[in-house]
Amino acid sequence: MRNLFFIAALLCASVNIASAQVVAHDNAERDLKTVQDARSAYLKGDWAALQALHTPNAMAYGVAGRDSLTGTELIQYWKTVRESGVTVALGKGPVLPLNMADGPQKGDWVFEWNQHTTTKDGKKVMFPFHIVYSMKEGKIARVFYYYNEAAIMKQEGWKFTPPNK
Repeated sequence: MRNLFFIAALLCASVNIASAQVVAHDNAERDLKTVQDARSAYLKGDWAALQALHTPNAMAYGVAGRDSLTGTELIQYWKTVRESGVTVALGKGPVLPLNMADGPQKGDWVFEWNQHTTTKDGKKVMFPFHIVYSMKEGKIARVFYYYNEAAIMKQEGWKFTPPNK
């Protein structure tokens, strides 16, 4: 009986997952170019070009411990960090465009997996990251950043101690 319940639960879960249908991304080339242009503008510090690649009401999530930033606030944050002497290099990780046909994530998306390296005051910090771009008419509407901030802090010299029991 327990096995039957498990199988029924598994079938229900798989039906939920399958209901979000991935379809051909008709705008894949355009959206990949936008993301590549955004990466290039970021590396060059061309903030005006980067701003132009975002929708007017763009939002960013998961940057520098903040819940959310507007696109303008995100670019200002990067500009401030770079003015403090940080140099940046990005790897050449995979980038995947896809389109969700329906559901809450309906629309065009671009997924990136990569390695980020920064150097400030001669100290190098490297970390893997994942970025998810929600695209709207060829521009970045929302961007979600995923990375392990604790790993970055350790490389910067932070010490972590477990709480007392």
